[in-house]
This record gives sequence, C-alpha cells and structure tokens, in this order.
Amino acid sequence: MLPAVTTISAGIPTAADVAEMHSMGLQWFNNCGIRAKNRDGMLADFNKYNFNWRGPCDGVSLDELTLGEIGNLDRFAWALRNYKNPHDRIIHVWMTGGPVPANSNCFSAVINSSRGRGRLLHEIYKHTQRSEEEAALYWENVRQGANVTRKILGEQAFRNNFSIILGLFNDSPSISLNIHPHVDYKYFLEMQIRSLAMDKEFDGLSGIGFWGIHHATEEAVRWGFALFRHYAIEGRSDWLCEKYGFTYIPGLLQNPDFEEALAGWEANALVRSGDIKGLGSKVQHRYGAPAGVGDKVAVFSREENEYGELSQVMTGFVPGNVYSMTFFTANYKDLQENLHNPKRQPISYTLENAEILKNTRVVDRTKAGSSATSQKVRINTTKVIFKANSPEIKLIFDNRKALPGEETVLNGICVTPYFRKEKTL
Repeated sequence: MLPAVTTISAGIPTAADVAEMHSMGLQWFNNCGIRAKNRDGMLADFNKYNFNWRGPCDGVSLDELTLGEIGNLDRFAWALRNYKNPHDRIIHVWMTGGPVPANSNCFSAVINSSRGRGRLLHEIYKHTQRSEEEAALYWENVRQGANVTRKILGEQAFRNNFSIILGLFNDSPSISLNIHPHVDYKYFLEMQIRSLAMDKEFDGLSGIGFWGIHHATEEAVRWGFALFRHYAIEGRSDWLCEKYGFTYIPGLLQNPDFEEALAGWEANALVRSGDIKGLGSKVQHRYGAPAGVGDKVAVFSREENEYGELSQVMTGFVPGNVYSMTFFTANYKDLQENLHNPKRQPISYTLENAEILKNTRVVDRTKAGSSATSQKVRINTTKVIFKANSPEIKLIFDNRKALPGEETVLNGICVTPYFRKEKTL
C-alpha cells in the first residue's frame, strides 16, 4: 500500500510477481528465523543463506529478538556487522519487549546492516481490557516506550528506521487478543492506530503494520486495513468508529462470559454455571489473558427426555443493521480429563426477531501434543452474521441434540455491530 505500511503476504511470489510489485512501487520481504544462539552460528547462517534461498526478494525480516536479552542482542549485532550482505538485501528485524539504552548497540547494527535502510519492527501486541478507561491506561506504557526509543535512536533514525507492528489476531482457538467478549475489538484496534497517528510520542514514526493476519477474522482484516487507509493514507483525524456507530462496549448482551455465573440469563434446571481452569488461556488461546479470564462457563446437561435451555433478551439493536455473534463450545468430560476428541458439539442457538445471513461452525481438529502436559482438548467456534429486525432480539441456546448423560459447556459469546461498507452483505 505504502512504504510505511505492511500489507498481506501469502506464499512465495514468482519473479514475475516481484516484477509486478516493483512496477507498483512495492517491495517483497522474506521472513527468516534467527536460529543460532551464538554469534559464530548466526554469522554462519547469514553467510550460508545470504537471504536469497526462497526466491527473489528486496529484503528480509529476521524473526525475532527480545530487547531484554542484552547478551543475545550483542551477539546478533556482532554477526550482523560482520555479514557482507553480497546481494545488498534490506534487513529488518522483529523485536519484542521494552527498549532500554543497552539496546543501542543492536539498534545501530540493524540500521547500518543495509546501508542505513534496516528497520526495527517493534512488535506490540495488546489484548482488550475490561473498560475503555483501562485500555487507555494499558496503552500508556507504549507511549512512554516510544519516548525512550526516540532518545536511544535519535530523531533521524526514529523517523527513518523504527516501525511499530500491532497485533491483528482475534480468532480463537487459533490465537486472539480479544480476550473479553463484551468488548468490540474493532474499537480497541482503532484506539491503538489512532494513537500512533495522532499522539506526539509517535510523531515521525517511520512505519506501522500488523502481525497475525492469518489468525484474524475476515471482518478484522477489512477493518484493520480500513483504519490504515483512514489514518496513514488519507491522513484523517476523525474517529472511524463514530461513522459506523462502534463503541468500546456495545452492551447488547449481558454477562457474555458467565463471570457472574448465570446472572442476566434465564436457565432451566439442566443448565448450571461452572469454572474450568485454563480454558480461556490454554484451550481458547486468549493471548495474554490474566488467570481466570475465559474460565467461567455455562454447563448444559442432557437427560433422556429433557434438555438444557439458556436464554436472554438482548437489547439495543437498530432494525435493519447487521451484527455478528461468536461463541465457543466444548465437551465437559473432555475438558475435565484433557482428552483429544474433536467433534461437533451439540449446542444449538436461536435468534428471534433476526435474519441469519451467514452461519459458520469451525471444529478445531489440530493434532494433540505428545507430551503429558500438552493441552489436548479442542473446541468449536461458531460465527453468525445476522440482521436485526427489532430493537430486542431473544437469544436461546439448547442442547436438545446431545446424547443422554452428555454435558457441554458454552462461553465467550461476543455480539457486536458488523463492519461492512455496503448495505447488503
């Protein structure tokens, strides 16, 4: 899109693809791992591959360094300074952690490795907070970190060689920064990009980008690049969320993660609240989630002639507008015994006063780890896009399709306005 913005990369382009990109003023970068842990091994890897072993490219992004590991950074800096770079590749480096003055040795090596063209790609992956106020405070350390980085690099290098890469990943059970289902991740993402575009601490920032596009929903990908266009290309300063009516907490559904047991819900005798340690962080992969977040559930039991039912009347919808709903289900026994038994879970939903436009259920079938401590349970993720026909919509869950004696858990119900540019889906 622009030299200052990353775009989507999938697979390895051909020479013709690269030529076409160059005709558009674009560049293509390989992503390469930093494997060796000693300086001679790093240099040997650089010389062996010369950053050209996966086809023609303009440069490479080396993945990754941790800013707190000063000794390793110094070894890497030595190897990079001693690498001759015979193909004159541009070399960028992914980095995580908080910057400190001792990082200056590595920073200068990266920048100078390709005649001043190297960039520091600072990965900053922030997960949602319970409130907009908490989210603003949570971001404060990033603002202060930018001040530190500017002092370490100097003004010219900050403007030419320092980029911030945000996390776009929001798709459980792959990996998700949207750890609180009552929050609209789209608003949280704009808070971050807007700060990079508007706050003085980031003035002159040389680039922005995303990691995790392959772990993001289609809505998040479209929204993320819409934000890039809004702020980085068009240079606008108004809130894009205001245009679409997005807020940090939509408030359409109460108690969506069962943190208050079954408060706000109507439940029959075959639905109870439960707590499964590690469900949110280890099974659903809510990235960076504090202990306990995502562990509360509704447990559905099934008897011979009776099934569990759970419902809530959701409010605040605009008739004719489109919304999305995501929720997670899993087998209770599998969670208790850590069994690898991926299958379609027998939880069904009904949305009264709504038109279902799209419904997708994904059964996570990834292989189980071989170690005794690996997490083997796999969940279902259901995603629904629907049009509201009324300000109030009744949401009903039931397990009538379950077998007698089978127990199924439900949580992470996220209901938000859906981002679309056209009036039709």
